[in-house]
Amino acid sequence: MVESFVSDWPVKANKGQHFTYMRYAQFSQNAPDIYFLPVSQCSASCGEGSQSRRAVCQAVTKEGWILPGEVPYGCKISDRPPESQICNHGPCQARYKWVVAPWGEVRILITLQKNAAII
Repeated sequence: MVESFVSDWPVKANKGQHFTYMRYAQFSQNAPDIYFLPVSQCSASCGEGSQSRRAVCQAVTKEGWILPGEVPYGCKISDRPPESQICNHGPCQARYKWVVAPWGEVRILITLQKNAAII
């Protein structure tokens, strides 16, 4: 998994202006890179559904900093990862089954509380 952080800090040469940068924890090449926005929940609570995410092309500096904003060029369409997948939480019909403990001694633990009234 790629970890990133956002830093919002003023640049000395441009007082009052703030720039936001994100950086991969591992070094990236000086080329646009694909970044994923969060994945959606499965469209079905049971049975087959789908999940989606949006891939955006972003510029990366030679130091590995990802510049904010989407770049409409630079990333190869052939390298674009899939943006949807099938998800399945199992069949929609619930299956029921009796579940019992093994035979043996039955022990009942009774706890009495101080000042408890028994009616």
